[in-house]
Amino acid sequence: MRKTLLELVQDILASLESDEVNSIFDGTESQDVARIVRDCYETLIVEVAPKSRKGLFHLDASTDNTKPVLMRMPQDARSIEWMKYNVGNNLQDTNFRDICYLEPMDFINHTNGLNEGVDWVDSMTVDFDGHPFQIKFRNDISPYYYTSPDNVTILFDSYDSSLEQTLTSSRTYCYGNKAPVFRMEDDFIPTLDDTHFPLLLNMAKSQAFTEMKQTENPNSERRERRLRILSKKTADTTDNRHEIYRRRGYGRK
Repeated sequence: MRKTLLELVQDILASLESDEVNSIFDGTESQDVARIVRDCYETLIVEVAPKSRKGLFHLDASTDNTKPVLMRMPQDARSIEWMKYNVGNNLQDTNFRDICYLEPMDFINHTNGLNEGVDWVDSMTVDFDGHPFQIKFRNDISPYYYTSPDNVTILFDSYDSSLEQTLTSSRTYCYGNKAPVFRMEDDFIPTLDDTHFPLLLNMAKSQAFTEMKQTENPNSERRERRLRILSKKTADTTDNRHEIYRRRGYGRK
């Protein structure tokens, strides 16, 4: 059964024979337990590799006028299956164009052919691992191509300086895999299959006893081991994670 963060914290506090709370923020102890649930969740989410959580998202704009064609993947995005950009004359004119991915070498070959001697070509310097690289781009048309040398930074081949000072987050329209995000909120429900909630609860109980009471909880540890084995067996028979990482165009590694 799926539970909110508050319900998980209340269950763990009851096992610890601690005071009841109505919010995870009612005291230091409940906040410590919420942190333990978060840490266990982040460990579990790597182990169980949940089924694809796909959705729409915007890229993050650089907001740096000296780097107008640079954007970044949002923190909760794992991959891009497709991308569109609003090339309309304003945000209300929703004329979305497909933006095609190019491998970094192909992208550099494409932009290196631009002549900086003309008014509609500019360049910018971007650092990767402490090394500066000059990137050329057009400033008179909305983008057609993009690439990513590090799976975080997104570079485009152009932007329309008559419409915007830099590429705009709200003009991007991306679809892909999104990483589960843990929120410290009472009504937050962790992104897990129903079958993994008992495992998360018992992992957190064991960790809470170790950290907060400097003792062990044999019952929770036994349940955790059984549930972990069951989870692994279920994953072996229903695993479709290859679908998660199948990409069209561009994906974060």
